[in-house]
Amino acid sequence: MAPPQLNAEQRARALEKAAMARRKRAEIKSLLKNGSLSLGELLEQAADDPIVSGIKVSAVLTSMPRTGKVKAGQIMDELGIAENRRVRSAAAQRPPRQVQLSHEPAARHRPGRLVIISGPSGVGKNTVIRALAPYYTFHFAVSATTRARRPDETDGVEYYFIGEEAFSALIEERRLLEWAKFAGNRYGTLRDEVFNYLDAGQDVLLDVELNGAFQVMAAYPDALSIFLMPPSIAELESRMRGRRGMTEGQIATRLKLAEAQIERGRHRFSHVVVNADLDATVASIAGILRGRPSRPQGAQAVVHPGPTPGAQPVPGPKDDAEA
Repeated sequence: MAPPQLNAEQRARALEKAAMARRKRAEIKSLLKNGSLSLGELLEQAADDPIVSGIKVSAVLTSMPRTGKVKAGQIMDELGIAENRRVRSAAAQRPPRQVQLSHEPAARHRPGRLVIISGPSGVGKNTVIRALAPYYTFHFAVSATTRARRPDETDGVEYYFIGEEAFSALIEERRLLEWAKFAGNRYGTLRDEVFNYLDAGQDVLLDVELNGAFQVMAAYPDALSIFLMPPSIAELESRMRGRRGMTEGQIATRLKLAEAQIERGRHRFSHVVVNADLDATVASIAGILRGRPSRPQGAQAVVHPGPTPGAQPVPGPKDDAEA
């Protein structure tokens, strides 16, 4: 039997209804991901909301923190839920209070917030983050690297210094949130350095180069992202020349890279701060983190639209200039 023909007005209403359902499903998944909605609360909503009740159980589970496709499949197998089952049938099959993920605490608390700080080489990310510590409580996620430790560095403070084999094992075991390679060395953010603290309710701050930031932003669009910019390329060059051991060739290469990073990055982050004065920059970032962006003299806090939904990571080398 052929489906009934719809007139223009009916088609418009049907399209709008479908769009509303897509928006509602996306909102539900976002709430699950950031911890504002528990699985039990979702199942209770499904009793009165046909859009919620029509979401696939697999889509719900993969939206939960630290639950990928493999773990979602295991949970569904344990509960006897078929792969194509919708929430409405799962809710009828098992009372909401009996359905609980292994990592979802009985007394649920709001998880911490993921904060990304990125910017071109030489902009002063490390200095700004150290200066921010007295004004805002956060856990700084220490990255792993295959680079050799320098004399003034401490393992577990600046980086976790590991060998190539150990780094490959981290990739194989999917224990890295993001990773990239630069000048023959690999760098990556450990998932445990992020999610163990987020789950405990602490904000976690990532200092990552641009490509790593894009990877994290694509996977976790709810993260708060801050792009740190120099007041000018000339000032950036002056800062680079103030460092020891940099050749003219290295300075020229990094300035060219910085220009490209600024062009690519400044419109993709939720906030942009121009680092002209350290105190003013720290005040601006602290205000952003507290939900009160400020514009003190010497720093600029500019709000741009967030990253494009579903944006794919941009491949490229990790910038080692501040590593």
